[in-house]
Amino acid sequence: MCNGHSSRTSKGGAVAILNIPFHQKISSRSNRDEELQCDILFNNQPSRDADDASTPIRDGPTGATLRFRNSPPKEGTTDRWWVLIHRDGDLRNSGVPDPHPFYSFPILSASPTLSRESGSMERAVTVPDALDLSVGGKGIIGRRVSVVRDLKGKGETLMEGIIGYN
Repeated sequence: MCNGHSSRTSKGGAVAILNIPFHQKISSRSNRDEELQCDILFNNQPSRDADDASTPIRDGPTGATLRFRNSPPKEGTTDRWWVLIHRDGDLRNSGVPDPHPFYSFPILSASPTLSRESGSMERAVTVPDALDLSVGGKGIIGRRVSVVRDLKGKGETLMEGIIGYN
């Protein structure tokens, strides 16, 4: 894929492929089919001042789409879910509490929709700030990302992965 021999075309933005965290043993799950598997697609929406069409287009708010690769969670269960973008890109830090993530945002209970493109259930979220979809500095590419339940409580990590270019 890195050397240009992939049939998959870039869609722009960033993607994180999320799976069960390394620190959780699969055998501890009651049913492997119930594991949450999800991709998060990040895209910055172009924005321009509405009053002045001559101003340059700049990155507007970031959209994050959660695309579930298996069955989506039950309605209402994501009310206490948060996406944490960590400062590191090391999955060996999986499950280690991170009191100061690089960036975090809630997954508010948006109704899932069926994607015509992928046939998957999706949940779209608008991130409060525009994220830098690049490497280094304030960029999110290469950073570890987790979806946690009940951030204010025990903060159980449900899924995690690394953010890369889409």
